[in-house]
Amino acid sequence: MAKGLDKGVLELLLKKTGTLKSEASVRVRISELRRKYSGLTLNAAAQLYAEKFGKSIMFKLDPEDRQSLNQAKIQAMPPKTIYIKKERKRPSKPFEYLKYPSKDKFEQKHVEEINKAYNCGCYTAVYVLCRKVIENLIIKLLRKRFGGKETALYWDKARGRFHDFKIILKNLNLKANQFPGPIQAAVRRLTSKAAIFAKDANDKTHSLFHVVTKKELDEANIDQIFELIILIDKEITA
Repeated sequence: MAKGLDKGVLELLLKKTGTLKSEASVRVRISELRRKYSGLTLNAAAQLYAEKFGKSIMFKLDPEDRQSLNQAKIQAMPPKTIYIKKERKRPSKPFEYLKYPSKDKFEQKHVEEINKAYNCGCYTAVYVLCRKVIENLIIKLLRKRFGGKETALYWDKARGRFHDFKIILKNLNLKANQFPGPIQAAVRRLTSKAAIFAKDANDKTHSLFHVVTKKELDEANIDQIFELIILIDKEITA
């Protein structure tokens, strides 16, 4: 049987609080407090009621009442918010798809743009930009090797513009034996490797129906093409 409200507790409560409410009304308030907190005795509920008026009847409570009161106060405590400090993830370093050291600021800008496009997954843009840079670097090799004597290798005087890339590559291959002996094979290999850009890059530029995939970029061996360009550039003299 549940423990009832001690009459002496009720009398003292009415006296201490000086409430104008009737005994029945006070009992109702005490019962409400008891229902609010699981396991709270009526006498302990009377103490909570007294505390609302800044009073105490603790000396009237037995050990059972006191224990239930402590439990009720624990229940009444607001939940503690635990803040877990999240480690700030350091931004991952962008992947350097194309490594081509150059002192030319325009070449540097193009390489940066290629790497940005690659990291964004814009593979068609990477393909077309690589074609642009490769073509211009090969023209640069021809200029460095033959100077102004054989501009027809890359310049179409009649039309006042550079030859189509496939013609430039053809001319480079024909002149391979005029490069230093140790790099003649590298010149021919460069011509062969870059040939895919003479056709495919044009098609991809003018077609809306083809989007370049990462696999196509990997199969183009772009890194090998740039390595060959670096190797040849180091070996030839202007």
